Amino acid sequence: MNRTIYFVLILTMLSGCAKEESVTWTLDESSLRHLSSGNVIGVTGEYEGNAWLGLPYAKAPINALRWRAPQAVESWQEDRIADHYGNVCTQFAGSAGGEPGERGTVVGSEDCLFLSVYAPVLSGTEKLPVMVWLHGGSNRHGAGSFYDGSRLASEQKVIVVSINYRLGPFGWFKHPSLNSDGDLLDKSGNYGTLDILSSLAWVQDNIGEFGGDKSNVTLFGESAGAFDILSLMLSPLSEGLFHKAISQSGGISINPISSAMNYADDDGHEFSSQQVDLYLRVQDGSAENLVNARTQVEAQDDKMRSNYLLDKSAEEVMMAYGFGKDQPAGRSVNVIADGHVLPKVDPVEAFSDKNAHMNIPLLIGTNRDEMKLYLFGNPDFVDTYFSFYPVIKDEDFYEASADYYTRMWKYNGVDRIAAAILSSGQKSPVWAYRFDWDEQATPLGIALNKLLGAGHGMEIPFVFGFTSKSEIWTRMYDETNKASREKLSFTMRNYWAAFAYSGNPNHGLDDQKQVNQDKNWLPWGADSRAQYMVFDSDQGGGLKMSSNIVTMAKIASDIETDSRLASTKQKCEIFSGLTQGENKDWPVSAYAEKLAGRCADYPL
Repeated sequence: MNRTIYFVLILTMLSGCAKEESVTWTLDESSLRHLSSGNVIGVTGEYEGNAWLGLPYAKAPINALRWRAPQAVESWQEDRIADHYGNVCTQFAGSAGGEPGERGTVVGSEDCLFLSVYAPVLSGTEKLPVMVWLHGGSNRHGAGSFYDGSRLASEQKVIVVSINYRLGPFGWFKHPSLNSDGDLLDKSGNYGTLDILSSLAWVQDNIGEFGGDKSNVTLFGESAGAFDILSLMLSPLSEGLFHKAISQSGGISINPISSAMNYADDDGHEFSSQQVDLYLRVQDGSAENLVNARTQVEAQDDKMRSNYLLDKSAEEVMMAYGFGKDQPAGRSVNVIADGHVLPKVDPVEAFSDKNAHMNIPLLIGTNRDEMKLYLFGNPDFVDTYFSFYPVIKDEDFYEASADYYTRMWKYNGVDRIAAAILSSGQKSPVWAYRFDWDEQATPLGIALNKLLGAGHGMEIPFVFGFTSKSEIWTRMYDETNKASREKLSFTMRNYWAAFAYSGNPNHGLDDQKQVNQDKNWLPWGADSRAQYMVFDSDQGGGLKMSSNIVTMAKIASDIETDSRLASTKQKCEIFSGLTQGENKDWPVSAYAEKLAGRCADYPL
């Protein structure tokens, strides 16, 4: 998931600040559209198409609607001018991919259920494929408004929709006192998941007005957005709402109710809903300590407990997630196996059963250096001089660590999911990829290609066509790499759009434009020698099919013999990080046995 809490810190130093240049939008009276809730007038922008920004798709989930399933949006009478984005959802500031601000402060609003639509100029008769984007951010930060779909929509002739969904404890919060007399949706705790479903229902009701085909909807997203997409493929409530899926650097995990709800002493998460209830009471001074807080809670009925939680401000709720920590980071539990919105199953096993998941085409992939993003800002791996100049401490250990952690990501996020779906016997194909581009600029001589490489999130600008104006990105991209990245980006946009059109990326959408017509993308399982497509520049080897499948056994054997790891201690550090990744195939209990028992000398 997109846990980029360090990334922005050093890159902000490189750019002076992480400010974003504003895009100039011009009101376009010809873009009047008639929605089920009222009329809207959109804008035109840099890529000549139309955009309708900040459209509400559900009622504001505030006051009594906090921690409730999304409600139908209220209608409006006068034409709505859709020329600016809606509020971002409540989150902590200062994380990459999130709202700017002083790190650890609470920003955004609970009134945040907005989406934006991007479309090419239409003749009036088109029914184009629809691509709905889910942003990443650990389901704790980010916003749909950070991603401009104008170029993708105008160039590839698709409709792009980007959405907000509730984040952190407002998006996922299963508490026994909330909605005790409500329906299963309200009780589920999966409010962010339900927001996504509500936005997809909005698309079904309204996208025809923008030239979109409601029977051809592709849900695509990165990191946490990709996790959410894969979880939705297991939800019975998704039926008919989308027809294809693209998972960029995702994976699948669904948290049990016990982790999401129980006290920490009762096998719950450190920041489960009931544990946070206790933190709030200590935080506001109504209880002296956690023991007293639990005594106070257990003396109250559901109504009293519910009212207490609903009366707390968004900032008070968020700050409870910093209880006992130097820095609040919104460590909420998300994507919950409630048994109604999301099933109580092992998700990978569910993908092995064709009757337990949506039988739709899936495009799924990771980046070659996913974990460099996190090592980059980690002082255990990188020293920072003069408050801005990063230097890798041990290049061999840095590369090896990134390698093995990224391999585990690929195993969890691509290989075992694709293999499970193939074993299920479903007819719809799976298309896999790996993104390898690593030709970043070197601002002030800083070797971003070594520090970040093809790290987590680096493929996003290639998919959208570099529409972000953030200085973070503009410091990575300059004239020296423009030709390389533009060519690869066009190829990726072309393949993504082809998949949206037909469920088969094949050669890309337009063989006359496609720069790699001979690179046919084969589905997973069609040829054991060619399981996934590698995306790279011509300088880096170009497009090619690869069959380098990750297995746990190969990871283990490679660590044992890796010459980049100079000591047993370093090898055990890698094993330690991998075993603490909550992968049931490699449990924490097995750590001490690694390296013929020598890792027992280096406790977790």
